[in-house]
Amino acid sequence: MHLRLQDASLKNLRIFEAVVVNGGFAASQTQLGTSAASISIAIKALESQLGIKLCDRGRKGFKLTPRGLAVYKASRKLFESIQDFTLELSNIREELSGEIRIGLMDNVATNAQFKLSESIHKFNQRDNNVTVILDESAPRELEARLLEGRYHLAIGAGGIQHPRLAYTPLLKEEIAVFCAQGHPLFDKPSINLDDINNSKFAGSPTTLPMLSDPSVLNQEPASLVENMDATALLLLSGHYIGILPVHYADIWVKRGAMRRLHPMNSKAFVDYFLIVQKRSHQPYVAEIFIQELLHAHRDLSE
Repeated sequence: MHLRLQDASLKNLRIFEAVVVNGGFAASQTQLGTSAASISIAIKALESQLGIKLCDRGRKGFKLTPRGLAVYKASRKLFESIQDFTLELSNIREELSGEIRIGLMDNVATNAQFKLSESIHKFNQRDNNVTVILDESAPRELEARLLEGRYHLAIGAGGIQHPRLAYTPLLKEEIAVFCAQGHPLFDKPSINLDDINNSKFAGSPTTLPMLSDPSVLNQEPASLVENMDATALLLLSGHYIGILPVHYADIWVKRGAMRRLHPMNSKAFVDYFLIVQKRSHQPYVAEIFIQELLHAHRDLSE
């Protein structure tokens, strides 16, 4: 079968993508601004054109077929390519239009040193027709999605740096060891390294940075987490200690619900980077946004 993608085909692919992301026809109605019946008609038309069954729907709910999953992945690449083409045209014409997709680590909004909002404000003072898309990902996903082309740029902790990516320092984030009310160390007047290393640790050695003192938190995690919210929830159970950014933990410290535990009370920091693909040039929109981002953080990376 020879497939020609026309405007109607692209529209139906967009509808199909929304259904997959939202997990069903009914759940997609608000985003698409149409009825479940109209969505069903569009999916049937797409299946007829492609000659394959994309999904099962009925009393058991919505479920992608294996071929439907493959079409969904291909459609994502297609729409990202279309958007990248739009950005390239903007680059040629030096116009600020299209989308810019930015990947972030979770829970950075409470860090007063993080100037992304200021950068967006400055960028939007320029004459532009750009949609800024922010997406939070687990640290290990940021680089993968950047390499896949799902992000134009990402902001996250460095860790093991990928050879196909370029890392520019943005700022440093202070981290420390914390426990919460109910933990045996919470009310203990004096805490030493043995107290810390004999406590259950919630975290991940691959996603959460260790403190500079190698004798602190040298055990394997008793509970694995992928983000700061998960760490905080485990700490608040009163059974674990864990590493959190100081600005983030301060929400509970001020309430008297968490306590900083590092016995030396020394400061440790994580480096945050602007991460982009290594290439001869960035799309014009991304290039201009990066300029604003680096300017806003010019004094914070040292």
